[in-house]
Amino acid sequence: MPTSFFLLLRFFLRVDGVLIRINDTRLYHEAGASYMLREFSTRESKIADLKNVPAALYTDPNEIAQHLTLKLTDCEKLELPAMSPQRAVNDVQ
Repeated sequence: MPTSFFLLLRFFLRVDGVLIRINDTRLYHEAGASYMLREFSTRESKIADLKNVPAALYTDPNEIAQHLTLKLTDCEKLELPAMSPQRAVNDVQ
């Protein structure tokens, strides 16, 4: 049985001839913990600033991400609401 999970959500935007932007959200949670960790980052560059990058990489988010400028990073600890054991059992049934 898993004791934790890690989730990556990625939004990829390419406006031909203008810019490329990637928003990543990472979530991590351990079973039994009363919190979840969330990291959000935005990377963006104008196409004009990517002259040294082959155009073939423009369509692959995993390859182009390392060439984009990091604009924002935000890390948060999200507290989960406490639930009584009886309520949790009733919600499952």
